[in-house]
Amino acid sequence: MKNDKLIQTGKLVSLLASTTNPVIAIAGSFLFDSLAFHSTQKTNALILDLENRLEALEETGILEIEELKQDQSFFSFLLTACRIAQHTSRNEKIERIKNAVITHSINRFDDVKGSSILHLIDQLSEEHFIILTFIRDNINDLNKIKNYNEFYELFVSQNEFVSKDVFGHYFYDLKSRHLVRISAEISDNDGLKKVFDVLYNSEDGVLFVLSEVALELLKITSPKQIVNFTSNHTL
Repeated sequence: MKNDKLIQTGKLVSLLASTTNPVIAIAGSFLFDSLAFHSTQKTNALILDLENRLEALEETGILEIEELKQDQSFFSFLLTACRIAQHTSRNEKIERIKNAVITHSINRFDDVKGSSILHLIDQLSEEHFIILTFIRDNINDLNKIKNYNEFYELFVSQNEFVSKDVFGHYFYDLKSRHLVRISAEISDNDGLKKVFDVLYNSEDGVLFVLSEVALELLKITSPKQIVNFTSNHTL
């Protein structure tokens, strides 16, 4: 069975338990057992799905699995991707992680680019990706708006309702990472400019800009379907 080919991550958890305070390890042994079980199940499911997708790609002639087996950079990327997947219960993020691994298997990123992509996937929530996707898909309409309130209203017209505070939180984070910029020409009706902060002066009427990194990140991790905002804003 395919499961027999997988490394049981529970052994790593047991090793962790043995190297920590014995009292803590014994008192919390049921937690370690549960963590080992869930960690193994999640990793197994992730790797099996990736394996199926890679085999399907090999059948089309897009890649050779034997070549991937010799690529240390790919397996380093895969190992890090599995680690990131362990830290989330969001199916959307796990799907983005899978898509990044598949994209890497085809295009073979260098180590610097691969690390950068995985770092962003790890740090950003699905809500961040929803806003980035919204800006990318509505860039023409956004370049016609006059103020921040119109920006927010256009967003909520296409997504489940989210407060301006929550929206501002995620957008400000994207701005601070230099993934998106807004022109100083956008007027401030509700004090939102203090939240969003302006990064650049527009040229040729361009009011919204996604960085090349943001555009490539969306391309590499694009899921099969984009979900709306939910009330659960966990990473």
